[in-house]
Order: sequence, then C-alpha cells, then structure tokens
Amino acid sequence: MKFIAATSALLASALAAKITSPPQLTQCRNIAIKWTEGEGDIYITVIPAGEASSEPIEAFPPQHGESGSYNWKVNVPGGQEISLAVNDESGDVNYSSELTVRDSDDSDCLGEDVQGQAAESDDSNNDDEDQSSSSSSESSSSSSTSSSSSSSSSSTPSSSPSDNTGADSDNNAQNDDDSGAVSHVFAGSMVAAASLAGALLI
Repeated sequence: MKFIAATSALLASALAAKITSPPQLTQCRNIAIKWTEGEGDIYITVIPAGEASSEPIEAFPPQHGESGSYNWKVNVPGGQEISLAVNDESGDVNYSSELTVRDSDDSDCLGEDVQGQAAESDDSNNDDEDQSSSSSSESSSSSSTSSSSSSSSSSTPSSSPSDNTGADSDNNAQNDDDSGAVSHVFAGSMVAAASLAGALLI
C-alpha cells in the first residue's frame, strides 16, 4: 500500500506544474521564478525549506498560463533557507530545491509586502512585431506610390519634332507674308515717284 501511495504521489507531481528558480537568491535583489506545464491559475509561494506544510513566508498573486515567469524582489533576510512551491488547478504541488538567501547591503525591501510583477508575455511581443510589420508595410506602400508618381512624371510626353517643324513652317510663312508686304509698298513708292517726275517734265 505504501508503494502504491508513493507511486500515486509521484505520478501526481509529474502532472503538476513545474517550477524553476535561479541557483542562488540575494536579499532585496530581483530574480525570475519560472513555471512550465501549468493548468489554469498558477499559485507560487515561498515556504521554509523542508517544511511543506508550514504557513508560507510569502504568497505571490495568482498567475496564468501554461508557462511564464514572475519577477520577485527577494524580501527575505539573508541566511534564511527557503523553497518555492507551485500548484495549479490540478491541485498538485511541486517544489524547487532548497535555497539559502545570500546577504546584501540592501535591506530596504525587508518587512515590506511582496514586490514583483509578471514578466511580459509573448502575446505583447507579437503585438509589437505586428505593429512594426504594419509600419514597414505602410512605409513600403508609400515608397511604391512615390516611385509610381516619379515614373508618371518622367513618362509625360514632350513636344515632338514634327510639332516644332510645324511651328517653324508657320513662322516662315509669316515672314514671307511680311516680305511680300514690304515689296508691294516699295513698288508702290516707285510708281508714285515716277508719276511725280513725269508731271514735273510736262
């Protein structure tokens, strides 16, 4: 019966969420507590080392997700031995290895409430990437529009040689008309002069 009970306990712990902690903790320094294989809400607590049934030293706000991490400022005095416990909606509990908190010159966090926050989720990172991709697409679209406008401007037809030739012909015709008018005026002047000379001779 003891063997069966022990086997059942091992199977239950194998199905429960797993917890990973840094190899060392330092008083009033930040650490990342990670969990994997969670189910539903995740509950992480700090307990005295080797005393699973003891009242938790600290209890963190409920976390969510199959995996994730929680950044905790270690508000436990240096020299104290602790373990981290995690359980989820399965009801089973898993523990970290026993850890001894190292001393530090910083003691401002001692005696204060839990200080920490959930690490940024992967969904937030994906949103940033989507926004970045969207901005890149808009930039590419703007560049394409600019290139299209430049192509349209460069493809606007200029005056053809035949049009210039026609204009030159019109100018030449006008010059010919002006020359003819001058010739007629000159001829008329000559006739008038001849008539005047004839009148004087008479």
